Amino acid sequence: MDSRDSAGGKASALPPGVSDFTPPGAGVILDLQARFAAVSRRWGYQPVITPMLETAASVEQGMPESRRDQLFRLVDPLDGRVAALRPDITPQIARMVAQRMAHLPRPLRLSYEGRVMRHRSVDHGEPREIFQTGVELVGDGGIQADLEIIELALETLRACGVAKPVFDLSHMGIVRELARRAGLSPEVQARVWSMLKRKNQANLRELLDAQPGVDAGAAAMLTALTGLHGDAPVIGRAERILAGAGLQEIFAQLRALARRLIKLGVEVSVDLGEVRGVEYYTGPTFRVYAHGASHAVASGGRYDRLMGVYGKDEPAVGFALEMVSLALLQGPPAKSGVVVVSDGGDHMWATIQRLRDQGESVAVLHGVEPAAAQRYAVRHGFSLVIVPGPNGEVSNLAADDSGMEKHPGG
Repeated sequence: MDSRDSAGGKASALPPGVSDFTPPGAGVILDLQARFAAVSRRWGYQPVITPMLETAASVEQGMPESRRDQLFRLVDPLDGRVAALRPDITPQIARMVAQRMAHLPRPLRLSYEGRVMRHRSVDHGEPREIFQTGVELVGDGGIQADLEIIELALETLRACGVAKPVFDLSHMGIVRELARRAGLSPEVQARVWSMLKRKNQANLRELLDAQPGVDAGAAAMLTALTGLHGDAPVIGRAERILAGAGLQEIFAQLRALARRLIKLGVEVSVDLGEVRGVEYYTGPTFRVYAHGASHAVASGGRYDRLMGVYGKDEPAVGFALEMVSLALLQGPPAKSGVVVVSDGGDHMWATIQRLRDQGESVAVLHGVEPAAAQRYAVRHGFSLVIVPGPNGEVSNLAADDSGMEKHPGG
């Protein structure tokens, strides 16, 4: 998929965590982006483009404090201000909506594609340059908006070849409300989130028991979250265990999302102790997994507080695709296109133009033997070679490793 500069033992020209994408991998990613664009357009989403570079102050506004160390900062030589490479596109869209789209009727349906840079360790193979492709639905706080985003994510993934995705549902309102009821300080909250992420029930119970003034009932419910994950029926079990915490509306939302996905033939799991993105998301969230992928291939959810950072609060929900993970799931690209060996004659150029007018990809080689043209076609993924004959006729040759197998042509 990617090609790092390591030839000849020379020092790499690329910093850690960034990659070149050569054919055919680059073409696979672009094809997936085109499929996403086609689906999102059919659903009424309009593309927006945001800049790679912003002032660091503007970028930091839309980031949790705990993630601000991920910024690549630099001094703008034009005005001396500290700028930053964008680490995420969604906050940029929030800024754009507040500053440039406040006058438009709601809801806004926006789509985007781009790359972001994050300053982080690459010890576990995580990239620092990330493809972000997704949508945002701004100005609709109802469950129907969450359902739309989940259904759009499903249709997009199916268009990208994921036939049997697994949707893992969660809701940030649960951990937020239980932490509020328990009376946890921000410092203790951060430790609780870490233990919930690891499903570390024993250490979580010990931590909460050691906190003075913590509500015992809410603390017990927080601890119970480590075991509230599994198939969709776990929602009903959670309702019984967390009764009295005022979470009825949250459970109704989760049940509606799970019911719709199951009706659409999708496998659903639920993790009520999920805390990834808890500083950002405010409501239902989801992560999508696919057979053969080591990480989630899509994720999203509701974030109703981000818009207010740049203007007034507005409800919003969206999702993003993991393009490289999706690309790695694709099989070898089908051979397509034509290599034409040109003798410089008008007849061959007429053939070339006719094929291009028909939408065919045509590469022209000059002064090569048919066997060399066939080898070229095989290595570069073309399906057919066209060569001129001695009397003006045209021959078609299959681009495969079987030699010079001739097929009728003209």
